[in-house]
Amino acid sequence: MKFPSKIDMMILLYVFREESNEVKNARIITEGAISVAIFTVFLLFTLYTPVISVVGVLFLPLPFMLYSQKFAHRDAMVMLFVGIGISFLFGGFPGLGFGVLGASLGTAIGWAIKSDIQKTHILLLGTLVTTINAVVAYVISIKLLGMDVIKESLDMAKTVVHRNYAAMTDLGFIQPDDKKLEQMDNLLKLMNVTTPASFAIGAALYTFLILAISFPIMKRLGRNVPSFLRFRDWKFPKSILWYYIILFVLSLVIQPESGSFTFSAIINVQIILGMLFTIQGLSFLYFFGHMKNWSKGLMVVVTIISIPLLSLVRILGIIDLGFDLRERLKNKS
Repeated sequence: MKFPSKIDMMILLYVFREESNEVKNARIITEGAISVAIFTVFLLFTLYTPVISVVGVLFLPLPFMLYSQKFAHRDAMVMLFVGIGISFLFGGFPGLGFGVLGASLGTAIGWAIKSDIQKTHILLLGTLVTTINAVVAYVISIKLLGMDVIKESLDMAKTVVHRNYAAMTDLGFIQPDDKKLEQMDNLLKLMNVTTPASFAIGAALYTFLILAISFPIMKRLGRNVPSFLRFRDWKFPKSILWYYIILFVLSLVIQPESGSFTFSAIINVQIILGMLFTIQGLSFLYFFGHMKNWSKGLMVVVTIISIPLLSLVRILGIIDLGFDLRERLKNKS
């Protein structure tokens, strides 16, 4: 019996490796083509079906999340650019906008899952990617298309408010009061100033919905995905309390002029921090309810009652962060 020589073994190993690489490359291409096809279906739903478009937007990142979690970064980047090209091919510039959003967000989240990043950090990463997409799209719409969507919307809202106010005054339902009209105009100006905060909060909500919908599907498909902490255990870093205090002191010392960049920056950061304190306060309520063994029905009632009392909930969140209320309650119990 003749045993194969070293040269024969090397040839066999080379052939086996080449065949293995071909099989692997075929699988990468096949799954990439299937993922792009699924993404195209969601894109068409988003662009051309008025009712189902909301669902389509929420599912756009999913094919990229699945693909970029499984395969190498290089392959994921190829699929990202293919998806963006398909988006422009089927939907023009509107399709390109949705394609870039879905492809970049899904790829970033897939890479984060592959790197075993915590779900909270994935939420922050997705919020950042979505915010950048929104800002870039907004700037492009102004610079290239000459269309400021936010300004036009606020101008339209102002026109509607003035028209309705004049009609109500003419019919005698309200008394003419220039101060009330001025207050409404100032409110619309404030909405314009707080556009960056609105972008960030909207991006966070969108990313949260993406994760809430996509992660259970990925689990069903056998993928390993991280889980959020229970809401009652959510707790933000105490450093955000110091940021809030520093901003409050700066606003008193500097007293920025209304409409200036400094004024806009302080207002927007305060809004975002205020939102975090509100979430902290709600989380504390759920923690307290769990300690007292409140029923789910009672917690739903508490949540509904807290909606018109968000200012108090925000203060509760600040106290919880500053004085470690949870630790104190745990020690007492």
